[in-house]
Amino acid sequence: MIIGSAIVGTILTLLGVWISPPDAQLWVVWINRILSIFLIWLTAVFSLLQIRSIEVREESEEIRTAYQLLMDEVNYVKLHRVIAVLANSKQKIEDDLADAMQVICYHTGWPVGHLYLRDEDQDVLNPTKIWYLKDPEKFDPFKKVTEATPLELGEGLPGRVVNSGNAEWIIDVLKDKSFPRARQAIEIGVHTGFAFPILIGTKVAGVMEFFF
Repeated sequence: MIIGSAIVGTILTLLGVWISPPDAQLWVVWINRILSIFLIWLTAVFSLLQIRSIEVREESEEIRTAYQLLMDEVNYVKLHRVIAVLANSKQKIEDDLADAMQVICYHTGWPVGHLYLRDEDQDVLNPTKIWYLKDPEKFDPFKKVTEATPLELGEGLPGRVVNSGNAEWIIDVLKDKSFPRARQAIEIGVHTGFAFPILIGTKVAGVMEFFF
């Protein structure tokens, strides 16, 4: 399109020589035409360079996106491998869960991770002291209130996971009325929550919750 327009412009400019005023000096006419043609092609070249620059930026962005997706896949493969190793280790189950939480948070970038365990006798979820905190000082208020907040089945994000048996999301904990720790979440800047069940057979024995 740009090259075609430049060619058409060049042809029309050359044809204009024969319709120039008869009293015009020929050398002046040709200089004007040559300058016009030069400007036409200069504009065309700059336009092509600009288009190419945009294409290069788009290609670079696509490469960065593809690279990030590849790195995400690599990290998830590493994550699965590490968790598989932990699952076959001989250390205590609490230590395995703590290590798994550290690995999950490290590879996903979630700054807060915590474990609730189900008390089968009372059928409630009790908070544990198994945490991942990227910034312990910042998240200390949330940690304290969580460790003082057992949850009934169906209560809060972990309680919903127990009832459904599936992973659950809260897009904005500040707007979710079923999230009892919302005030503390405001203080530490946490907004999004995600939790999934720890299953023994088909029974939910605990819930890992993560916040961002």
